[in-house]
Parts: sequence; C-alpha cells; structure tokens
Amino acid sequence: MAEIMGAQSQSISKDLVHEGAKPGSRGKLIVRAESLAESNIWAQFRIQCQNMPNIAPGCLCFSGDLLPIRYEWHRSSSVNANVYSKVFESEVVGPMSRHPRFLEQKRSTVALANADPNTSIRIIFFAIQERLGYCQTTMNELERGTPLQFVAAHGQTNAQV
Repeated sequence: MAEIMGAQSQSISKDLVHEGAKPGSRGKLIVRAESLAESNIWAQFRIQCQNMPNIAPGCLCFSGDLLPIRYEWHRSSSVNANVYSKVFESEVVGPMSRHPRFLEQKRSTVALANADPNTSIRIIFFAIQERLGYCQTTMNELERGTPLQFVAAHGQTNAQV
C-alpha cells in the first residue's frame, strides 16, 4: 500500500510472470489508488411505529404477550440493486408497547446510503428474531417526508412507521 501511495500518480505497474514464460510475455498488472469522495452530510432521524404486530401467539382466545422490537437499516448494493447489506441495528425497545419509539440516530449518509440520495433503503423490523416486516425508501423520500409503507412479513397489518 505504501508503495502505491508513494508512487508517481499513485500508480504502479508490474510484469506478470509465469514459470517458463519469457519476461513481459504474460502482460502487466497496473494498480492505481484513487481517493474516495466523502460526504459531510449527516442524517438525523427517529423511528416511531404504531400498531406493530409484535405480539406473541396466545392460546385459545387470549392474546399473547408483547415482544421486544428492534430494526435493522439495510442499503442496496451499487452493483446489484437486489442485494442489501446491513448498515446498523437499533437498540431493542419494549416489550411494553405496540407503539415503539426508538432513540434518535445521527449517521453519515455515506454509511446509510453510500452518499447516494436515490439508493434503495430497507428498514426491517424484528420481534426478538422473528421478522415482522419492512419499509422501503430512499434518502430523498425521507428528506421529503414521504410516509413509509409497512410491508408485513405475515398477513395484513395496520402498522405505521
């Protein structure tokens, strides 16, 4: 790494060598270092939910207990929009309510969405380890205040985020 960073134009080239082949006959490997664009834009947000389906199954006619709830923030890959990577996991809230309010977060937009306001984001909600559902959005939509649509993992729900 030091050799690359110290080289003129921050680039080095080396001949590819294979046993028995003439030097220079296999081609060259060229490595160049580039600086990454950083963003000093930070997102500050708080997630609050209504009517989350975080109820454990009950027996007979009785409803179950409320379960603790958490969420994970995932962003889509810049290479494949169908592949999501987890960026961070929230604290666990509950089990006192179906209307959890999570701590306020302040995160770099580079971490949240690779500094791209149109990167697809999934906020996935869990009760213990069971997936409850998710919301899909972008940083642009969040900034505009576009309401999030909760997609339940099992059946229908009137949950709101």
